[in-house]
Formats: sequence, C-alpha cells, structure tokens
Amino acid sequence: MKTKDQAQGSLTRERLFIALAPRIEKHHIEGLGEVHFRQLSLQEIDSLSKRKQLKGDEDAAVAVLCPCLVDAEGRRLLLDEDVEALKACGFRALEALIAKAAEVNGQGASQSDPKPLA
Repeated sequence: MKTKDQAQGSLTRERLFIALAPRIEKHHIEGLGEVHFRQLSLQEIDSLSKRKQLKGDEDAAVAVLCPCLVDAEGRRLLLDEDVEALKACGFRALEALIAKAAEVNGQGASQSDPKPLA
C-alpha cells in the first residue's frame, strides 16, 4: 500500500522550486477593494534591508510595496521609482497596505508579541 507521499512521488528539484515559489495572496483593503500581494523572495527582502540602512525606515516601509503589490497574474503594479510618489499619498491607506504586505511576508506582529504601551 502506497503512502500519500509515495503516491505524489519523491521530491525533485523542480517540485521543490515550484513549492517554494513566492505565492500571491488576495486581501480586501478598506477604501481600495481587493488587492493582490506577492510574497517576497529572500533576495528582495535583503535588498529592502540594505535600502533601509541607506535611506531609513520611512523609505523602506514604502519601498516594500513596489515588489509586493501585483495584479491577479503576479505582474507588478509599481516601479521602484514610485517610492517617492507613494510617500506623498494619504497615510491611512498607505499604512493599511504596508501592514498587510508585512503580514503576507511573515513580518507582522503576532499575538504573542508585546503590545506598545499607550
């Protein structure tokens, strides 16, 4: 009798890379509707980390949206050059997008994280 793993076959290099490919998640953002977020690769997260060191937190927080916001087929909506234009946008909508992008990429606060004191 074959196990579930045997029925699917052994893990191959090709299947591994398909399984590890960044996923696209669809979320509803108030005021914007349905928005698609792509999980970032390790290379992209490293580039954003370096950008944060060079240009600061504000720039990096907005810059994460450029590779993360995509259409339903996974095509980027924003160019890297759009960071400055994004910084001029309304804060509430921007904050919602940044928070969801962080959550999609495993960087949001978890329930076990301490909450800041008011």
